[in-house]
Amino acid sequence: MITGTCAFPQQNLADAFRDIHRAASTSIIAAAVTMGPTLDTGQTGVQSVQYRSPEGAEYRSRPDMDAVKSARAALEGDRRSMTRIIDLGVAQSGARQFREAIATFAPGLEI
Repeated sequence: MITGTCAFPQQNLADAFRDIHRAASTSIIAAAVTMGPTLDTGQTGVQSVQYRSPEGAEYRSRPDMDAVKSARAALEGDRRSMTRIIDLGVAQSGARQFREAIATFAPGLEI
């Protein structure tokens, strides 16, 4: 049994180790969930950071999915089509590419 004191008087050393273990396990699981879609698609590039929490955790976009690729190709054929702009922005948003979606929608507002 682990005994001792901790920086927090109400928490013993065993509780502190349990909390550290839980945090480490959560981080490993979060990394596996984040990297899972990237590994499945064979894409090795790092996705863009979409949000950074106050604690420093980074939330990244997903890799380009078929919907994003096809919507981007359709927009290349007709750059002034509002439907194509919306389709690409929505596809990017679905892939958690929020910053890219905003960049797609912004020029559409000027048309």
